[in-house]
Amino acid sequence: MIESSLQQFTLLIQQTLTAPWNFTCPQNYLRLDQVGEVTRQALNDDSGIPAKNPLMEAFNLLIEEGQNYRIENIILGINEVFKSYLKNLTSENQDGVTQHFLEFLKMFFIFLTEDCFPYTEKMWEVISTMIKPTGLFLIKESFTTAIPTFFECTALLGKQASRRDLSTGTLQHAFRIAELACRNSGNQEGCTLIQNLRQNLEN
Repeated sequence: MIESSLQQFTLLIQQTLTAPWNFTCPQNYLRLDQVGEVTRQALNDDSGIPAKNPLMEAFNLLIEEGQNYRIENIILGINEVFKSYLKNLTSENQDGVTQHFLEFLKMFFIFLTEDCFPYTEKMWEVISTMIKPTGLFLIKESFTTAIPTFFECTALLGKQASRRDLSTGTLQHAFRIAELACRNSGNQEGCTLIQNLRQNLEN
């Protein structure tokens, strides 16, 4: 059976995201945006290449699909990124992996809200819908470091979306469900945070 272009793209992004989510640069590769100062010795030792970054590769694939207006590919691609994020989470790496995932999400949001992109409302609704099960997973699996980072960032995206006259109803619902989940699990700190973020979403 010949695979459709949709199936081929989904398989490609799945394969891209199976690479290890290790975001530390090799010691012999110098990133000037990650150091406060540089020495002659550090420049002389700079002989490596950047580590593979599956999130950035996935981002580049999604941008290409977006530029060609392949909306279903974009939806399935972002779905694969969200799932891969959750699969790669551990109690030890939750802080770093969550921050890298959210950097990806922020960059993709910027692309989606450009004036030339015709499916902004559709994609914002899709992302808002995906935030609900993702946030609930973090709460139920007790990723206590990831929870505030995830909800603070998605609330910030919600505020930016509101300024662009995009609906935040689905996101507010996701936050309300997460708020209740935190309360039921005894995470009062998370419950209070998410409640405040939800109430201030359109301010």
